[in-house]
Amino acid sequence: MNITMSGNITLPSVEEVQEWKKAGVINFLQENKDKLGLDDDDIDIIKKNKVTGPAFLELTQEELLASPYELPGGPAKVISKLIKTINGEGQGGSQEQESLKRHIERVVKEEVGELRREVKKVRYFAEEWLSSSGIDTETEKGRVVLNGRPLDPLNVVAVGEIRKRTSNNFKNANIGHAVTFGEKVLQLQPQQQYVYAVLTDCIIIRIFRIARGDNNRFSYKYMASESLTYNTIEPPNGWKYLVTIMQNSPDQLG
Repeated sequence: MNITMSGNITLPSVEEVQEWKKAGVINFLQENKDKLGLDDDDIDIIKKNKVTGPAFLELTQEELLASPYELPGGPAKVISKLIKTINGEGQGGSQEQESLKRHIERVVKEEVGELRREVKKVRYFAEEWLSSSGIDTETEKGRVVLNGRPLDPLNVVAVGEIRKRTSNNFKNANIGHAVTFGEKVLQLQPQQQYVYAVLTDCIIIRIFRIARGDNNRFSYKYMASESLTYNTIEPPNGWKYLVTIMQNSPDQLG
């Protein structure tokens, strides 16, 4: 992206300057020497020191005044100011940069506002985080309950774990922890025939259904990983599945 500074000099971006060889630096200074008020002698000093684009971006006024450059005060100040402007270190940057900054801030504010409005519409939320004394678990688990409903330890339909993924999926150990947690909760609830175990890193979600079988055995079903990424146009399946579990009674879920 190019920007324009006072004097009608079109400046290259930092990325462009970083790609310059020695000739690129000299060509730029030669093309704009009249607008910058530089003489050929000033530019020759830069040329003799074989300054490339990356080195040019790091030059300061103090360095330009000292050996081996020893530029006069005026040219040293002009070139150092030019470098600061390219690096975006001027007083507030260019008008284009400031305009872009304001635009980004406005867009972010609007998106955050929209997200907050959507969140307020959700009826379900994580009411509390706890470790049940009746279950031997390594980490705290979250119980998600309906807003305004009492937390009934003997009427749990879904349990969850938040785990960090190390690849595109969860480790088998993490899946095992979540399923085992569901099994133990189901053992404490003789009247329940099944329980859901939710495993998520808050980006994707996996849902497992642990059902009671014969002779103290369990049967298992699971869904493929689904996204929880926020989307106002088309909510991802991950949110749909999660809300469905929380919105319906055990009899409705079946």
